[in-house]
This record gives sequence, C-alpha cells and structure tokens, in this order.
Amino acid sequence: MESKEFAAAVLLVVAHLFLQADRAPAQASVPAACNSAPLDRAQTLSQAGEQEEAARILVECIKKDPRSERAHALLGMVKYREGHPDQSLDEYSLAAKSGTLGADDLRIVALDYVQLHDLPATERWLKASIARNATDWRTWRYLGGVEYSEEHSVEAAKAFEQCLRLDPDNALAEDGLARSLEAVGQPEKAGDEYRLAVLHNGRSATPSSLPLMHYGSYLRRTTSHIAEAIDYLQQAKQFDDKDWEVHAELGQAYDDSGNLKSSQAEYQNAIALAPDRIRLHIILSRIYQREGLKDKAAAEIKLYQDFASTNSKNRGLLDK
Repeated sequence: MESKEFAAAVLLVVAHLFLQADRAPAQASVPAACNSAPLDRAQTLSQAGEQEEAARILVECIKKDPRSERAHALLGMVKYREGHPDQSLDEYSLAAKSGTLGADDLRIVALDYVQLHDLPATERWLKASIARNATDWRTWRYLGGVEYSEEHSVEAAKAFEQCLRLDPDNALAEDGLARSLEAVGQPEKAGDEYRLAVLHNGRSATPSSLPLMHYGSYLRRTTSHIAEAIDYLQQAKQFDDKDWEVHAELGQAYDDSGNLKSSQAEYQNAIALAPDRIRLHIILSRIYQREGLKDKAAAEIKLYQDFASTNSKNRGLLDK
C-alpha cells in the first residue's frame, strides 16, 4: 500500500527502537554474537516479501545472541510487515534495551501504532523519527497524513509542504496538501494542488487511485462538472476496484447526475466491500425510494435499525 500506506491514507509511521552490534566483551558465559551475514540475509528476504523465512533466520540469531539489537529490530520490521504490530513493538522494545534506535526504526514503530489505530502515538513517534533525521520525505508525508486524520489541517499542510521540499512532484504529498488546503478554506489553492497531484500521479512509477478519487470528489462537490468528476472517479476505480470509498464517491456522483441505476450499483459494491460502513445502507435506501423500490428501501432501513439497536452504546460505529 504505498498507495494505501495511507491513504491512507491516507497514511503513517513510528515508535520505539533499532540497530547496533552487541558490544559486550566476549566471555564464556555470554553467547557469541550473531554475525552480520544471516542478518543481512534476513533483511534481504524481508524486503523481497519472504517474511516467514526471514523470521526463522532472525529467531535463530536471537537464540544465539538474545541481546542482538539488530536482530530484534529486524524481527520488529518483519512482524510489522506481517501485520502483527504488538509483536513488532515487543521486538523493538527489546532492541532498544541494547542500543539507540535509528530514524527508520522509529518510523516503523509509528506505523505499528497506525495499525493499532492510535494516532496520537503515531504522531509522537513520527516526530521522534524526524528529530533523528529531518530529511526523510516519507516521514514528513506520513506525519501530514496523521495530522490530517486528527483534523490538524494547518499542521498537516506544513508537513506535506516539507515533504514536497524534499521530494518535489510527490503525488501523494500534493494530494494530501490539497485536502489540507480545502479543509482550511482555500478551495482554489486546493484545486491547483489536486490538479498537480493527478498530473504527477500519472507520471509516477507507482501511481495511486487516491489523487484521482480525491480530485473527482473535489470536482463533484465544488463545481458543476459532474461528467468530468465521474471520469476521474472511473479512473480511480480502474486503479483500485476494491476500495469501497471509490465506489461510494462514484455512487454519489451518479446520483448527482441523475443516473440512479448506476448510483445504486456503486453503493451496492461499496457495501459489499465495507459492510461495517453502516450509513451506506441509509444512502442506498434513499436511492431505492427514489426508484420506487419500497421493499428494498425498507430492507436497508431495517438493516440499519437492527445494527443501531445492537450497537446503541457505540456512536462511532453508527457514524461510520
């Protein structure tokens, strides 16, 4: 998900720890340090997506040298890539006991907290990473995403601008800056940034659906160019047909254009991909009502009501 490492996101990066060889003097009672060759091998395997084999090698190294900072830090990276943030943080904590973690490690710790849905901790560790190395554009972009998600739009814009100073033409940073500018009430500047994001996204070696989706949404909300908005949203859908937000945005755009059949189909797709987004059922029920499909509209409303009665104490779920 470079695209969706945010996305996310938006998205985001950071927490406790990293590498250095164990410098304890060699003694008979102290295990021999694990040499660098297997650690280098594990790192290469992890980067290639071979997490299971990388983990096996690192566990063997840790058995030989339980205090190896690098082995623990690399295993923390592997566990992050496997989607086990708690285990990743445990390994980074062990690595930190033997030395000082670097900026890259702190960025990954932050990403662990993203997976744990702890944005304040994510922000804290991203800033710690920046304190170690303020020239990594990735960390600034992730920080922008976190600040935006926390509704700190001014700070988000500053972080995205710093990312762009370090990595000009970064489409996802331009997209994030556009959204931040729109949030602080600068729609014209936001439009310029959205257009740049779409332009540079098309030239990127790893294009994302996000600039296309967000620009399409911007056009739908702020202009009368609905056909153009639908075109960008269709392009976003071609990039990522599994993103429920793309389908929901496209559904709203079709609704705005009066194409209820297509709107219905897109909302149905969005619900299939994100059944926990309960408010989509209310939107779909309204589409059914306008089409004269009263039974289907009633069924969608009942789904929402049943969910609401079961989760009445969790307002966050009802607002999704």
